[in-house]
Amino acid sequence: MFNARPLMQTILAIAGLALAYYLAAKLSLPLTAPPSGASAFWPAAGIALAFVLKFGPKLLLGVFIGSLMINIELYGLNTLSSPSASILLFTVIALGSTLSAYFGLKLIQKYARYPDPLISELSILKLLVLGGPIATILPMIMSISALILTGIISTEHALFSAFTWWLGDSVGVFIITPLILLFLDLPGKTDTNRKWTVTIPVIVALLITIGLFQNSVDSENKRLQMDLDYQASSISEGLSREINTHIDLTQYLRDTIVANGYVELDIFIASTRSISQLHPDIKAITWDVLVKSEERALFEKQMQAIHHLDYQITKLDDHDNMIRIEGKPEYAAIAYISPSKYNEKALGYDPTSNPELAAFFYNARDTGKATITSRVNLVPGNARIGIINYLPVYKQGHLLDTINQRQQAFIGNLASIYYLDDIIADELKAHPLLDTDLTILDITENEHPIQLYSTVKNAIIDNDFTTFYSTQIANRTWQIKITPSADYFKNNYSGNVWTVLCIGMLFTATLAISLMISTGRRARIEEVVSQRTASLNEVQEELRLLAITFESNEAIMITDSNNHIMRVNQAFTKVTGYTQEEIQGKNPDILSSGKHSDSFHQNMRQELLEKGSYESEIWNRRKNGQVYPERHTITSISDESGKIINYVSVFSDITTQKAHEDRIQFLAFYDQLTSLPNRRLLLDRLKYNLSLSQRNKKHGVLMFLDLDDFKKINDSLGHEVGDDL
Repeated sequence: MFNARPLMQTILAIAGLALAYYLAAKLSLPLTAPPSGASAFWPAAGIALAFVLKFGPKLLLGVFIGSLMINIELYGLNTLSSPSASILLFTVIALGSTLSAYFGLKLIQKYARYPDPLISELSILKLLVLGGPIATILPMIMSISALILTGIISTEHALFSAFTWWLGDSVGVFIITPLILLFLDLPGKTDTNRKWTVTIPVIVALLITIGLFQNSVDSENKRLQMDLDYQASSISEGLSREINTHIDLTQYLRDTIVANGYVELDIFIASTRSISQLHPDIKAITWDVLVKSEERALFEKQMQAIHHLDYQITKLDDHDNMIRIEGKPEYAAIAYISPSKYNEKALGYDPTSNPELAAFFYNARDTGKATITSRVNLVPGNARIGIINYLPVYKQGHLLDTINQRQQAFIGNLASIYYLDDIIADELKAHPLLDTDLTILDITENEHPIQLYSTVKNAIIDNDFTTFYSTQIANRTWQIKITPSADYFKNNYSGNVWTVLCIGMLFTATLAISLMISTGRRARIEEVVSQRTASLNEVQEELRLLAITFESNEAIMITDSNNHIMRVNQAFTKVTGYTQEEIQGKNPDILSSGKHSDSFHQNMRQELLEKGSYESEIWNRRKNGQVYPERHTITSISDESGKIINYVSVFSDITTQKAHEDRIQFLAFYDQLTSLPNRRLLLDRLKYNLSLSQRNKKHGVLMFLDLDDFKKINDSLGHEVGDDL
């Protein structure tokens, strides 16, 4: 029957690793620093390697899923031209992360012989170096190459991005992998004190590094924000100053050329020409006169006589053609325009025919103040943004305290016309944009802001560094928005931030490695002590058993290689009569009985040399001179090089045993009562003599005597009588 439990456990383990990888990567995102966007500490790499080492390659799918998830969140599906292209890119990066863990697993298993308790310097360094710097090189190259090919990372910063990527993965392995392996329990016995001895200092160092990095980031962000604020304020003040200058010039023109509500063309042309020469960004200055409907015909004749043109009050139709305007109780006609060249078509144009311009035109009349428009298209079909500044002109000697009084005394507006991009271009020469994007908004109506200018062709997304600066220009409120581009951070972000993070993480990694080595050395010492203690206990037990054995009932004699007696036991003293003090240093020949020939002793020594042991029965002599039989075993003891260093002789007195053997033999071959040989002995001797005669080719004689009726004596008189007979 299929057991689904292991499969479910594997699925849960993969999901758990994917989640752990994703969360670790997400938490480390604040540690990324421009320009590469990579981090000098990527703990997800260390988590991946630790779990794959502990639970095997079946968890690699979890690494792939976790990496894919964080890259989708980090870059977004709209990073490339299509979501499918973005997914393909993220898949390549996730595959690189997976290969990093896989390469680390295989390298460590082959060269570091993992599983290993990680208590030796070599095993620790092998695991970290193989799993970190070496295993992450090829996957890093693959991922960075994909980002370069898709344009996410520029070739200019490719080397730095690659180094940061590789360093972040390596440091993540150095710091995180040992900690996780300690808490997952390394192979063998893991000391609980070792876990906390390594973990606590590393976590403290990590937190200090993150704090220093965050402080550096905050300081750098403040510096950059001040720089962006300066750009925005400088541009804003420059624009405000330039436009106010235009307003001041228009007021000067009004005060100079307007007399009794009338403006002479020659004076107008001469005065405006000097202004245009000083400020070429002013494209035109017009005198817009308010004309009652009943005065229109006379006004048009006067203008025709002045300009020598078919002057009419006009408006733009739906096709941007100038046509005569009719049906209004009053008109606002451009009476004069300077420069007149190329602008004759504008003569007679009624700006109030455009509802947007009408609002600004009459606002100047009613407020009595300079009024600038929002964006207007000055030339049909031209996308350039124009700005018109209206300055009202009133009849002299009239009260202008109320709107009604100003409306009654109103003659017309002097208008200065310019392109906003010309003014901005001049301003940007003085205050150039330093890798930033400029957008100018008219936010007078907050609900409907109007974009007046932008250096960005496509829509841009504001970021945390986008700077907004509002300024009041006449009747309008403009907002200057400075948005730093990616190049801004690449060129302006201080390398000190990355250096702080890099040095801090390298210090933390070094600390982690040092603590692993030092605690490993201590664990190794403890292990050696434990092993030696166990060995010592075994030796003590062996010595105890040896002591028990040495003091056994069998006599034991130990000599050196030169046959000098070193030690004997109590049984030896009991058998031979010699004490330890008496026999120590003597030759075993002191026990010789003299019953054995020299050849016997020579054969004994030869067999002992060849076989390492000798066993036989011999006759020896006690201290009191008594000769006795003994069974002894002699064994040679050699050192590691094979050199004989001792001889051990174990023997026992077999006098009693010999007596028993003789008695058994007597009972077997002699009659117990008469001590005469019995039938068994007869047959044995007969068999022996027959074989002897056959071998020697000689003959012998056997005499057999039979006592008749002997059985009757035993039966009638008894066995005792038969035995006596």
